Amino acid sequence: FSRELFYMIFTIIIPPVTYIFMGQLFGDQTYAGNLSYAETYTPSFILLITFSVIFFAFGFDQVMNRTTGVEKRIILSPVPQNTLLFSGILKSIIITSIGFFLVFIIGLLVYNLSFEPIRFLSAYGFFIILNAVLLTTSSAIYSLFTSMNAALVFSIVIFPVVIFTGGFTMPIDMMPK
Repeated sequence: FSRELFYMIFTIIIPPVTYIFMGQLFGDQTYAGNLSYAETYTPSFILLITFSVIFFAFGFDQVMNRTTGVEKRIILSPVPQNTLLFSGILKSIIITSIGFFLVFIIGLLVYNLSFEPIRFLSAYGFFIILNAVLLTTSSAIYSLFTSMNAALVFSIVIFPVVIFTGGFTMPIDMMPK
């Protein structure tokens, strides 16, 4: 994962930097339910990292392994094919967990996000379940692609939809008419 500069920049570096930048712009505002910026956007940026890792790194890697012959070589080797899938799943969970902790720590240190151990553990548990659901969905969707170009176009098209409809950029209710 760390050898792929594209993955590192767009999944681990840009979301936390954007989280800080957007906090500088909108950090003083209160949102629905009298929530602060950190309370509103910490989950959003954690999900942004999760989505980008699972759909770009995990899903696209599956297509890349299939089209470049890596999957075929694994099938022909004495290593079980499930090892390739398990390594992708493990890599995704580790990277998304790093993103989870990174954004949460930034929220604690920069925006005084409150920390309640029980709520934190339940949120992380739900986060792992969400990872499992998204990994399954991603694997199913990307199994339909036979070319890297088609998978890349799909990823590039769906990503802005997720960003704008999820309110990751400027809050939708604050956008110009």
